[in-house]
Amino acid sequence: MSTINIKVNGQAETVAEHTVVTQDGTPTVLQATDKRRYSYGAPSYR
Repeated sequence: MSTINIKVNGQAETVAEHTVVTQDGTPTVLQATDKRRYSYGAPSYR
């Protein structure tokens, strides 16, 4: 199982944040939205 954090960015701010948990090891495919940037990362544990 793997967890991925996704931030959707507009021109000036973060528009949305999502957490995706993959269960079976198959690639996760996201549908992109026009004029948005996406950043992916593993969650930070403290």
